[in-house]
Amino acid sequence: MWQSNNSPPDVFAFLNQHDKLAASDMIAVLLRDQHHRWRTNQPFRVEDYIERYPDLSANLDGKLQLVIGEFQARQNGDTTPDISEFTARFSDMGDDLKMRLAAIASASEPTIIGVEGDGSKTDPQLPDLSETFLSDSTVGDKTRGRYRLERVLGQGAFGRVYLAFDQELHRQVAVKVPTKTRFKKREDAEMYLDEARTVASLDHPNIVPVYDMGRTDDGSIYVVSKFIEGCTLRERIRDERLTHEEAASLVATIALGLHHAHERRIVHRDVKPGNILLEESSATAYIADFGLAIREEDYLRSSSVAGTPAYMSPEQARGEGHRLDGRSDVYSLGVVFYELLTGKRPFRGSTSNELFHQLTTRDPANPRSVDQSIPAELERICIKALCKRSSDRYVSAAEFARELLSWQHRPEQFSDDVPIVPKGLRSFDADDADFFLGLLPGPRNRDGLPEDIRFWKTRIEETDSDKTFRIGLIYGPSGCGKSSLVKAGLLPRLSRDITTIYLEATPNDTETRILRGLRKHLSELPSDLGLVETFSWIRRTSGDKVVIVLDQFEQWLHAHRAEQGSELVTALRQCDGGRLQAIVMVRDDFSMAASRFMREVETRIVEGHNFATVDLTDVEHARKVLIKFGQAFGKLPALITQISDEERRFVDSVASGLAHDGKVVAVRLALFAEMVKGKPWVPQTLEEVGGTEGIGANFLEEMFGSRDANPDHLRHQKAARQVLMALLPEIGSDIKGHMRSQSELLQASGYQDSRSEFNELLRILDGSLRLITPTDPEGVDTESASDRDQKFYQLTHDYLVPSLRVWLTRKQQETRRGRTELLLADRTAIWNTQRENRHLPSAFEAIKIRFFTSDENWTPAQKMMMANATRVHGTHAAVALVLIGLLSLAGMYARNRIIDTNNQQRARGFVTALANAEIDQLPDILFEMRDHRQWVVPKLADELAKHDEDSIERRNLSLALLPSDPSQIDYLTNRLLISDPVEVATIRELLYDHADALTPVLWQMLENPGPGDKQQLLQAASVLAVYDQGDDARWMAVADRIVQSLVSESSLRVGEWIKVLMPARRHLIPPLSVVYRGTPPTYSQKQIDHATDILEQYASDDFASLSELLLDAQPTQFVALFDEFAAYGAEARARLKTELGRILTPRWDDAPLDPSSQAASVQLQESVKAAEGTIAPRYAFCQSMPLGTFVDVADQLRQFGYRPVRIRPYSHRNAVSVAAVWTRDDRDWRMSIDESLV
Repeated sequence: MWQSNNSPPDVFAFLNQHDKLAASDMIAVLLRDQHHRWRTNQPFRVEDYIERYPDLSANLDGKLQLVIGEFQARQNGDTTPDISEFTARFSDMGDDLKMRLAAIASASEPTIIGVEGDGSKTDPQLPDLSETFLSDSTVGDKTRGRYRLERVLGQGAFGRVYLAFDQELHRQVAVKVPTKTRFKKREDAEMYLDEARTVASLDHPNIVPVYDMGRTDDGSIYVVSKFIEGCTLRERIRDERLTHEEAASLVATIALGLHHAHERRIVHRDVKPGNILLEESSATAYIADFGLAIREEDYLRSSSVAGTPAYMSPEQARGEGHRLDGRSDVYSLGVVFYELLTGKRPFRGSTSNELFHQLTTRDPANPRSVDQSIPAELERICIKALCKRSSDRYVSAAEFARELLSWQHRPEQFSDDVPIVPKGLRSFDADDADFFLGLLPGPRNRDGLPEDIRFWKTRIEETDSDKTFRIGLIYGPSGCGKSSLVKAGLLPRLSRDITTIYLEATPNDTETRILRGLRKHLSELPSDLGLVETFSWIRRTSGDKVVIVLDQFEQWLHAHRAEQGSELVTALRQCDGGRLQAIVMVRDDFSMAASRFMREVETRIVEGHNFATVDLTDVEHARKVLIKFGQAFGKLPALITQISDEERRFVDSVASGLAHDGKVVAVRLALFAEMVKGKPWVPQTLEEVGGTEGIGANFLEEMFGSRDANPDHLRHQKAARQVLMALLPEIGSDIKGHMRSQSELLQASGYQDSRSEFNELLRILDGSLRLITPTDPEGVDTESASDRDQKFYQLTHDYLVPSLRVWLTRKQQETRRGRTELLLADRTAIWNTQRENRHLPSAFEAIKIRFFTSDENWTPAQKMMMANATRVHGTHAAVALVLIGLLSLAGMYARNRIIDTNNQQRARGFVTALANAEIDQLPDILFEMRDHRQWVVPKLADELAKHDEDSIERRNLSLALLPSDPSQIDYLTNRLLISDPVEVATIRELLYDHADALTPVLWQMLENPGPGDKQQLLQAASVLAVYDQGDDARWMAVADRIVQSLVSESSLRVGEWIKVLMPARRHLIPPLSVVYRGTPPTYSQKQIDHATDILEQYASDDFASLSELLLDAQPTQFVALFDEFAAYGAEARARLKTELGRILTPRWDDAPLDPSSQAASVQLQESVKAAEGTIAPRYAFCQSMPLGTFVDVADQLRQFGYRPVRIRPYSHRNAVSVAAVWTRDDRDWRMSIDESLV
């Protein structure tokens, strides 16, 4: 189950599906589930299992196994289980449980944790207390073997350790016997013995020596080592805390022992208090199980991890076995040292997974935050051993030991108890050197220097050119603390023999400032030399080493792009590293420019030699720094242990909220602390200030725009905006910008007439809010270098630039005028950089600027730009108008040519389409052609002459020409009278405009048809049905002929004629009704059927006619007309009811009987009656008369005047019978009978 699931499986569902398992098997399943669950965040206690399976309470052996399993699982975690807790929970198990748990607790602690990797039934990671490690014949046998086993000293996951007696050397020894199940192959056992031999070769006074190894008769492997009589370090620290001196001495001793093994390429991997033995007689510390743990991992499956979780190194916790070396043991020993100093382990968790997460992602709390009595130097040593990255730890265990031993022989070298002084957005400097190191992350060396500072200090102080660099590069993102690192961390700690020139680069006068700085610090420097000659003179003369540090070097790069042959590049090429050295500090977004610069000065960038990065702060360290700021502002207690939960939540929320991709910009941290330094550090404050998003703009708004802002700030808000705007760099750049003199800022503020107001404004921006900082154009960042009137100021940090832009433009963005002013400023800034026409405002933008802004408020640069824009756009407009006129004329000519060409082409297309069109397509084509007739008509006339009069093409073309050529009427009229119904419908529609001329001609053909007009009767009637359908008298006169012709048409054509004659249907219904009611031979059945079909359509909307026709209908006619009749619904039903209610008087039309006629004889009547029939005066019938009898009866009835009119013979019971009907009309008749039927 555990192999196929990432989350804990439902063991109870599994057992319910396998309810027939034996009790021992069920216990085995529960033990395995328990073993795995205690490594997750969802462990089950023994009570949870008993609650689901109450029978376990009665199964004392199974219950005992579960209790021991939980105890051992918790031993493998971070928390040490309390035996008293278990005896209290399971009081029914008595002293037996207590003794068993005590034996387990005193034994070696488990050395592995792991995850099952295959599906084997046996789990070698689970200790089996009933396992037989050595055969009974071996244990206690005084006659066989060299070692007599006396008792079990302890047991763990890999085996048991026995106290034994060496009968040859007469001494007590410890015998470790691994479980047999751990050796899957013979090679596994041999590898184990080889490792034991390797460990036996270790010869160190603090490593438990291995005396012997081998196999017993039953195949068990054993390893014999020295028996250390005393206790483990774990037992010792349970009883009492070691002093700092004792802890340092013990850890140094163990570290030296580990180093001895590391030199022989053996790594312990399981350093912990339980594996450190303290001999009672000599007080000597030993490392137990050394080397066995590393090879025992080969026995584990591939997914297992060797070691005890709480003491593992991060690389062990991540399962990176290929990366393990001696530094992994250094980390584990560091955990032991941490525990000895503080009484606590650095990481604690209820489960292994939780512990692993902390190991790999969190830094331990500083030991002094737990116990302030711990010496700062020991804290430094401990923290360095516990670095997450192995490269940050001690290179070897011997170095770890030397640091500890060195502390024992000399006093404290440094202390980080100096309180910090937050400086807001300003970088820290030499005045802050005492406390600044406490703000830096990472391990320290014995001088208390972090690696970043030690690296640069060592190389700067080196005067041998071959061992140092010529030009160095410090590289990092904006706000990461590069300036503070150098000014407060590095420069104050350099040797007095080093002369440092620190200055911030500018776009235009960096070279001048370097030269002035050198002349100020080197009095012997000739004053008439340029920069390049000065550098050359320094390099060639003897004296103290000179180091030039150029901060904010991206400003110079931004302006110069490291042009080859520039003065600064040429000068820096004089640096030799020994006498003259330079370091440039660059933001990471100028990495390519910095790379090009280093290439120009012919200096390779080599990490670890002349290049190092300064990264952003991780969230964990950001919490620590934030706590220090809070303590400095008096918002957090001086002791970390006294910080409340609310305050911790505040710190955690701020650190996490300021982070991006797990990193925090240091200046944002300082800015936020500055923003809330006067408020309680609780979560509610974080909500009140709007969280950590947009912190820069929020800070400025809080200081100058909110209702709670200082009244003095509010009073100077407008002037502050103007001053800050003057210090901003040009748009498109986010570096700090140019320095501004005090007089320039006075002019920008508008306080020319009130110097005291201006001084107050500077106090707020500089002294209170620290948004600006004084700077010296000669390169010395102090206020003592120049007169007050010559002071220069700049923004304190690049990080302020985007925030200032947002804050300064926020109000302007709210109005159209403000947005236009921003547009003007943007365009002016770009145009001033490169005065090219392409950078001028567009015509629309220029109009907008003139409409929404006042030219009286424009700056000279803006006036110049707008004048140029007016001139350029005016010229462009004039040229554009001329071009538009010319293009319009040309366009009109070209357009007319194109239109004419297109129309001619369309005309040809219409002519072709007309010539080939079917008759029903003509109306649509002619409709589309209406706008192109002027181009089509000439072509139609030409095309018309090419076709015969009886052709379809001639018909179509003539119809198309008709609107413009009335002479086509005669041809079309003649064509109409010989056309089929479809053509007639189309032609009459197209000739409708000439109906007045055609109507008399057509009536003449109907009323007085000539010899050939009879064939054109329907065509003429179809046209008149539309042109003149209202003259009833004339229609009545010709209707009979029209109907006679219509019903005589072929069945294929009559349907089309019905449609075209539909408009005249009311005139045709009466004569059609006559045909409908007619009978042959007057009308043929075909004519009657046609009349029926025509009336079905023509009379459908004439209920009176339709109902009369239906009542007179023959059966087939009734079916044809009924649906139309039924559509009238209630009206139809009423008509039928009326008809059914009529009383009819019967009428017999037959001639009367001859009075002399005699009735048929009784015998004859009986014969007919026997055949299911009867003889009536006027008729007779039978239904089942045999054929032979029928012939006789028919002859007899002849005598009485009866004539058979219906005869139907049929077969019945193998004989032929007849059903017949006679009528009595005295007419003669004959009948022929097929003789084969008689």
